[in-house]
Amino acid sequence: MPSDSEIFTLGHSPDPDDAFMFYAMAENKIDLRGYRFEHRLEDIQTLNERALRGELHISAISIHAFA
Repeated sequence: MPSDSEIFTLGHSPDPDDAFMFYAMAENKIDLRGYRFEHRLEDIQTLNERALRGELHISAISIHAFA
């Protein structure tokens, strides 16, 4: 079970595909089993850069950043 105080930062873009993937989490439509997330909506280039710096717990990235 997760810690009561830990909140995971979750980075994704405001684009429709990401919005669709994270809607259920953001709107509490599914049981997250006590996990808590702070959604950070940013453009993909910013997310790529933040992921490389390790600033977010979880992040969407582009295929170019992954390669």
